[in-house]
Amino acid sequence: MTKTTYTHQTQKPQHSSSTLMKNFWKKLGGDQIGEPLKPIPEIPVPDEMSEVVPTSNTSVKARLTRSRARRHSPDHKGHVVHIQFLLDVIGAQSLPIFSPNSINYHDVKTYREKKLMASYIVQQYVAASGGDALDLIENMSVLGKVTMAIVNQNIKKSMNRVEHGAFLLYQQKRIRHAPWSLELMVSGSKMSAGCNGKVTWRQTQWHATCDPAQPLRRSLQGLDPKGIAELFSNSISMGEREIDGQNCFLLELVSSQPSTSSAETIKHTVNGYFSQKTGLLIHLEDTHLRSIETASCELRWMTKTSSSIQDYRPVAGVVIAHGGRTQVSVSSGSVMEEVWSVEEIDFNLKWMSKDFFAAPAGVEEWRSRYRR
Repeated sequence: MTKTTYTHQTQKPQHSSSTLMKNFWKKLGGDQIGEPLKPIPEIPVPDEMSEVVPTSNTSVKARLTRSRARRHSPDHKGHVVHIQFLLDVIGAQSLPIFSPNSINYHDVKTYREKKLMASYIVQQYVAASGGDALDLIENMSVLGKVTMAIVNQNIKKSMNRVEHGAFLLYQQKRIRHAPWSLELMVSGSKMSAGCNGKVTWRQTQWHATCDPAQPLRRSLQGLDPKGIAELFSNSISMGEREIDGQNCFLLELVSSQPSTSSAETIKHTVNGYFSQKTGLLIHLEDTHLRSIETASCELRWMTKTSSSIQDYRPVAGVVIAHGGRTQVSVSSGSVMEEVWSVEEIDFNLKWMSKDFFAAPAGVEEWRSRYRR
């Protein structure tokens, strides 16, 4: 494989999007730093915004009555369940922190060769993504758009619809277990998630959860080259594969992470497909098998996630994916899909402080209780 050299000329933006991102983040509730970890208050779905503004008290009353009727209708309740399902499954997926691959090979020489080949592919990926320019990035913010849907056939009418939204991601660099913060708004419903380097949390208007510190999968879909290189630094090469019409090198990671307060990971496998032509990551797959014990039995379920990563463009010397498609299938047979695109991306924001990644009250107590 030959080293890929990019000749694109990076165009400096005519204006910074820092103010736009800060305002957007505040509108999503990002200024409520340090609030207790609890469900986020419901944000009404803005379905009335397309209506004509009423001009009399009578029409205002009639409009509010129609709005209440919609919110208590079976279709509206089904729509809320639909959004909740999408946010819970796709919204803020994370990947475990992998230790050196623990697969046992009878042939030690073969294992070492696979390990060395994987290291070489990762080095080529770093070079293709910007090389030394990656070391100049201290933090980043990404503003993007998403559309989500359940793509199963023969589903209920209330579940057969496309949801539109936006996300705002902040991430710190140059730190082990880099902190991140994600705000995601879909059809009027909000998910807030983050990691302070010690613990990961997620909040919606329905519930809140905590887990050990983990990288955000959304960042590893071509947005964070340094994080991708770190993720696959412990991988092994599984040879060559063709996917999305391209010849690729396949790198694999396998993890069995300790149990958390709610469920235990039995096995988590991640596959990265690196294009032989460009050296870039163009496809990311992971399979997550979990279990939870009840008083009467043990329940197991599997989640499979597959992402096609597209539209790479240079930004300040760093090659970043600006679009992609992710499909998630769960053991119940449900299949969800998200299409995402990047609208704005900024590096090295001087106003980004550690407060952006502050854990809500109660998270540290959870960490001390379930630390292993």
